[in-house]
Amino acid sequence: MTLETIAESLPAMATFGDDLYRSDTVRQAVRAIAEECGKITLKSVIEQENPHKITVVKDDITQLFSCRPNPYQSTADFFEQVVYQWLVRDNAFIYRKYETRRSRSGLISVHKAFYPLNPTRVEFQMDGRGGLYLKLGFLAGESFTLPYSSFIHLRREYGPNPLLGGDAFGQVDTREGLKTAQTLDRAQQLIPKALEAGLSMNGVFVARNVAEADKLKKERDRFEKSLESSASGIAAIDLAGEFIPITKNAKVIDKEVLEYLENKLIKGLGVSPAILSGDFTETQSSAFYQKCIETFIVKFEQAMTGVCYTPRERAQGRKVKIYDRQIQHMSLETRLKIAEIYMPTGYIGEDEARELIGMEPRGVQGGVQSLNYVERQVATQYQMRRAGQGKAPDEPLTPKKEEE
Repeated sequence: MTLETIAESLPAMATFGDDLYRSDTVRQAVRAIAEECGKITLKSVIEQENPHKITVVKDDITQLFSCRPNPYQSTADFFEQVVYQWLVRDNAFIYRKYETRRSRSGLISVHKAFYPLNPTRVEFQMDGRGGLYLKLGFLAGESFTLPYSSFIHLRREYGPNPLLGGDAFGQVDTREGLKTAQTLDRAQQLIPKALEAGLSMNGVFVARNVAEADKLKKERDRFEKSLESSASGIAAIDLAGEFIPITKNAKVIDKEVLEYLENKLIKGLGVSPAILSGDFTETQSSAFYQKCIETFIVKFEQAMTGVCYTPRERAQGRKVKIYDRQIQHMSLETRLKIAEIYMPTGYIGEDEARELIGMEPRGVQGGVQSLNYVERQVATQYQMRRAGQGKAPDEPLTPKKEEE
């Protein structure tokens, strides 16, 4: 049975209009992604190569995102709103409030706040010198035109429009999703109606004479208690002597059909039913992360880095880095294995290992490291010296004579 056939067999009920996100199932999926992204942390860093090294910079961006990117929102609130706009509108706009100052390396931007926006209209404009501007209209009727460089812009469902996410007009195409949502809603509304019909009157019993009426009175008293609780669904009266059944035609939707509709509705968002119910495996959690969370993180890092730093700063390794502590989503067994592997190498210390398995840190600096691991340079020097003396791997090296 196709989706169209199922939809035609259902009675017409409440619809969603043009707003797909009035569907409870879709809202749950959006909320799952937004709440997960609300757990991430953002740092301003310098990333260097040869050797690779990342250093966190305690600048204005790091300070703002440590707690409140703007006076009205926590960091978690900020990311949840940005993700909601990104998913629901296929575009998310963030206004950065900043001042330009001169430093030894040139002009730099000092950021004061970051504000997620909820515009109702978006229009790109260009001046005579090729500068790009963004005109935003809001629900109150106000509109503002500012340089495009004042905004961090995240796109989703990037398509024919070169500047906006979504369709050719920068709008979200929800036509197919609305069909599925409306069909699912109508199917779900049939369930309580079918239950109500199953508990209603099933027939009428009629007594044809007085003797039968006397017996009926006793039976009726017994039945009335059941009728009050809709347990039997049979009514008794005193005027006839036969049972007249009432034909019912209560439609019930199969469980498989409901699951199919729900899966089809949230599939485009990359959320599985197991994620919504909270009963997911480590593999399902990892798939959800790679499909939804990692995509947002990559887009956000690149968009914010490209706007907040000058070309000179980016050439020096300045960038935005998001840390999501994805490892905490893994099972305790997996985290214990990670601690067992990386503690001896010195990659993580004792406190980091304690935090990894859910224990409070003790304030211990450093940690235990196996002597079986040495730096590559030291190992290379050791091997070169052994080769110079013509020694086998298990022969001791000849001590080097001191120079007189």
